[in-house]
Amino acid sequence: MGKSKKPSNKRSNLFSKKQLVIILASALVVVSSVSAALLLQPRSGTTAFPLTAGIIDQLGEELPNPSFVANATTILENHGFNVTYNNGTIDVAFYSRLAQLNYGIIILRAHAALREDNSTVDLFTSEPYNPSAHVGVSGLAEGFLNYSSPVKTYFAVTSEFIENLQGSFPRSIVIAMGCNTLYSNLTQMAQAFHDKGAEAFIGWNGYVADVNTDAETLLMLENLVSNNETIGDSIHGIYDVSYGSTFACYPQSIQDLRISDLVPNKSGVSATVQDVSLFVKISSDTTKKKMKISGN
Repeated sequence: MGKSKKPSNKRSNLFSKKQLVIILASALVVVSSVSAALLLQPRSGTTAFPLTAGIIDQLGEELPNPSFVANATTILENHGFNVTYNNGTIDVAFYSRLAQLNYGIIILRAHAALREDNSTVDLFTSEPYNPSAHVGVSGLAEGFLNYSSPVKTYFAVTSEFIENLQGSFPRSIVIAMGCNTLYSNLTQMAQAFHDKGAEAFIGWNGYVADVNTDAETLLMLENLVSNNETIGDSIHGIYDVSYGSTFACYPQSIQDLRISDLVPNKSGVSATVQDVSLFVKISSDTTKKKMKISGN
């Protein structure tokens, strides 16, 4: 008959202290690398980035620029985007549908304004302000276009309005051409678009003139779309010569994103923007909040 041994109370040391330190340090490096990589990656999910673009020209009647519209459209269409031009009445009703229009790139050629207390930034509509209209709709403001004489007032939409939109932005890149759209640390509007699905929000960190924002936005589009540069590189060196303002992007972690990172080719691998055109058919109770605006 065999004999059994009493279990020993001693445990063998699988690793030395030195080895444990090396293993733990290596694990931390791996975790940190993975975390950093995840921050730089576009958000995951089933939402597909569409090759559609919307030019929202709230300035189209007051400060028309057909050359900007034509050139922006050409840049986008040459690289596979189906472009829709929206002007005329960019009213509250239009903004309420914005998250249902399925635009991959949204160009907001629209006035934006700092609140009088500099607490946040809002986007102008072209709908004259009427205290009897849109009663009960949250997230609206009274915007004053105070460089006109007499001063004109319009409805403006706030970040709260964007947060409450029906629908979502399909990993969109939002380009807000108005003044102060990414002023200092006022990221409420950018965050609202991001929370509704937008991948990136590009805007100005100060005041801009309409002719300058038109010209500089075209340069940025060339960088971003035609040259397939990263968002960070595409906005580098873009500035308004009148006020010294520059383009900024939100969130900061998206600076290394390229358009091609959002567009899978037929095999599911990221394609260059030039490749895209090979397989995509190209078709041509209202709360009063007073604001101030200057420039664009």
